Amino acid sequence: MSKELAFYQELVDYIMQEQNGELKGIKKKFGVSKKKAQQVLEEQGYSFNQQVGKWTAAHTEQFVDGFSNAEIDLLRELISDVQQKKDAAASTTKNTLDELLQTVADDAAPKVRRTFTVDEHIMQQFDEFCEDKGYTKSHIITIALKQFLDTYK
Repeated sequence: MSKELAFYQELVDYIMQEQNGELKGIKKKFGVSKKKAQQVLEEQGYSFNQQVGKWTAAHTEQFVDGFSNAEIDLLRELISDVQQKKDAAASTTKNTLDELLQTVADDAAPKVRRTFTVDEHIMQQFDEFCEDKGYTKSHIITIALKQFLDTYK
C-alpha cells in the first residue's frame, strides 16, 4: 500500500471510528482540509447523512465477524440447501430400506440359524441402529446378504 493510500485509510478510520463520522479537528490533526476529507470519504464509499449531520457508510451493509450481510445470507442459503439435500437423502434411504424390507420380509420362508463373529464396535452400532429404527436384525442381515450377492455374483 502506498503512503498516500495508507494516509487516506488512516484519515477515514479516524473520522469514522474516533470522530464518529464528524470532521472536527481534521485540519489540525492531519493537515487536510474538510473539502479534501469529504472527497476522500466519498471515494471510499461514504456519504453525508443530513438527518444526523455525520458521515456514514453509503451502503447499509453491516459486518458480523468479518462477513457482510450478503455473505451471511449466502451462507444461510447454502446451509439450507445442504440441510434439504441431507433430509432428502435420509428420507430416500429410509424409503429404500423400507422397500427392501418388504421384498425380503417373507415371514413364511424357512429360516436358518447361523453363528458368526463381527467386530465388537460394528455390532454395537448395528444393534443401536436396529433398536433406534425399529428394524429386526434378521431382516437387515437378509437385505445386506441379498445386496452383497446381487452385487458380487
